Amino acid sequence: GLFVTAMNLIPAGQFDGGHILYGLFGKKQVKHLFPVILIVLLALGFFWSGWWLWAVMIFMFGRQSAEPLDQITPLDKVLGVLALIIFVLIFIPVPLVIVQ
Repeated sequence: GLFVTAMNLIPAGQFDGGHILYGLFGKKQVKHLFPVILIVLLALGFFWSGWWLWAVMIFMFGRQSAEPLDQITPLDKVLGVLALIIFVLIFIPVPLVIVQ
């Protein structure tokens, strides 16, 4: 369960992590973070090749961010930061190892 949660909290595009970043920082800052996230995922691909697939998926589908329907209500910054902290705590660079 933690693996799937960590994948969903990747801070890009339509993933929950992307929605959290959009809510915390706004459209312009998220646009600047997109290449950084891709570079990190490509670098992680040298530790586990599955990250290259995630990098391709985020490159193809992660450019669009869904804007919140309600732009007036202030967002709870504490919950957004807490969600990013949870992502950092449960994220592992090599999630699956096949032992033979």
